[in-house]
Amino acid sequence: EELHMMSYRVLQATYGFASEGCSNAGRRTASPLYVAMPSNGSDAPDLMLNIRSLSHVWADQQTKAGSPGTGTGACLWWFDERERKLKAECNSSETFSGHFQACLLQPTSTDPDGPDARIRITTNCSHPDVGLWSMSSDHQIFTYVGNRKMCAYLPAINGGITPGEIHAGNCEPPYRHNYFPGTDPRQSRFFFQGGSCMWTMAPANIARRTLTFAAQAMDSLDVPAQQLRVVDFAPSAKPALDAMCADQKGACVDLMETCTASYRVGASLPLEAMRASNIVKDPWLDLVVPGWVGSATKVEPYDSVTFSATGFTLPFSLVLVYGNGNAAYVFNGTAGTDGKAQALVNGAAVAWPFRVPKDLKTGCPFRITWRIGRDRLFVSVDGEDRTELDRPRTPGVPLAASVKATNIKSGQTTSVRASELEQFMASRPDGLRHAYRASRQFQVQIMRPGRKSYGPAIVCRPGGAVPEQDTSHNHLNWTICAEGVSVRTKMVDTSRAAFFMEGAMKVGDPAVSLTLNKTLKCPAIGDGILNPEVATDSSSSDGIDTTNFFAVLREQGYFTEAGESPTAAPFAVHKEDDYTAATLAGYFSFVNSGAFVWGAACPQGAVLAT
Repeated sequence: EELHMMSYRVLQATYGFASEGCSNAGRRTASPLYVAMPSNGSDAPDLMLNIRSLSHVWADQQTKAGSPGTGTGACLWWFDERERKLKAECNSSETFSGHFQACLLQPTSTDPDGPDARIRITTNCSHPDVGLWSMSSDHQIFTYVGNRKMCAYLPAINGGITPGEIHAGNCEPPYRHNYFPGTDPRQSRFFFQGGSCMWTMAPANIARRTLTFAAQAMDSLDVPAQQLRVVDFAPSAKPALDAMCADQKGACVDLMETCTASYRVGASLPLEAMRASNIVKDPWLDLVVPGWVGSATKVEPYDSVTFSATGFTLPFSLVLVYGNGNAAYVFNGTAGTDGKAQALVNGAAVAWPFRVPKDLKTGCPFRITWRIGRDRLFVSVDGEDRTELDRPRTPGVPLAASVKATNIKSGQTTSVRASELEQFMASRPDGLRHAYRASRQFQVQIMRPGRKSYGPAIVCRPGGAVPEQDTSHNHLNWTICAEGVSVRTKMVDTSRAAFFMEGAMKVGDPAVSLTLNKTLKCPAIGDGILNPEVATDSSSSDGIDTTNFFAVLREQGYFTEAGESPTAAPFAVHKEDDYTAATLAGYFSFVNSGAFVWGAACPQGAVLAT
């Protein structure tokens, strides 16, 4: 009777954020996509996203009534987990006849003002400019332009949310919206009307209290409810997710957002040799920290100084100063006789480094960073290195975390102190340096979202756990680095193995010959026939109990991520892809023969597991 009553229920899984719908939908559960109205007491209806032409994505109420996905330009949306693209299948629109499929393009500008900020689409989903879009657990749709995170949003017009075009803007402050005052891109939340968070159930075996669970598909796709399955992939360095179905052009399955993975690292060198540390080559003994004199006098307290502002008025100036108050770096922005903005650094003309203002009265938001070297200042603007702006500095004279500015709007100065661990170790005797040496280790590294750099997700000792038997790759010596960890399906192909030894991180070194094998178990939706050479179905025909079903749902909200950038304090390395410097600074490193992990940096809200 209990199971009979439950079979009439629909469960919705949420992950720390209450929403009317889901944060994910696959091809088999494609659904209308809505932008939610703010929860400020307004009874205004949520707005559906549709595509009227190639120029923009529109949010309005015209397609709200009737069956899902019907009406001019109405669309069913989904995320392609393997391609990491947001796709739509739509009815006829102003510029298309019949059904068509479309993908969102990458934003062409980081300027939130003007028509360039509108999100555009293409009917060619293989186009190189198609963006890699995602939806966060708190229902923000975002992508990356370089290192800048850009969020989709519906502009606030006249203080309220009204139908209009979907734009892309900076996810992080400062914001400036001449066209849409008061708009914060982080306030726009989206949801799929259906998707892979809404489940129906039916009794399978009453004696064992098991059920079959299915995700609801939209009727307009003429697809029945999609039963939950478990797809197993054999150990492989590159699991063939794209070839998991027997008929790639016909019915297949949608892998859910996360899989359970086991990682094994194979190396050509003997594990005993890889585990042994050579104290003669201890990198701590040769540690030299720029800005230090002798063993105890700290001269340079900062690794970098950053100045950000929401705007400027020409002429304006920025002066980075030494601790004694003298100028170390002077930037001047002026209006030339030709009506264009001009720039000077320490009195010498340079190309204008900031976004060009619409007029010379109000400038655009900007961020400039000075990274402090021993005898030179290295400059980046809005996250991009600008070597033409680099200038020499006086060695041995400390910089102050201070920027004097004129004609600047909402200016703010921040600083990053030099690596605290390196500063500490530089002043210690050799015996203590030996005690804190970084031991040899394997790393499973995953690509950081939106960046071209990798970050450590899992670290382990070579030979710390050895499989009983492995007949594949017999020429390699295997270490079990992790078992049963959750990883995002779309990030599986980005993982790689690395080996740290004697002050150097080995990645793709033929002398070490590392292989990272992954064994995947992925929950999936759909009734497609699997390719037995690639994947098998381990689902039980007798259903699944609620305990195991909720475990599957829980894994969708918690997954293994790459560590945050080590460029922030206390590690403060200069580049996030300098894996050797980061490990020596204690970042995800084993210390003292692997006795303990020294330090880590995790994304906000993450849990560190050991």
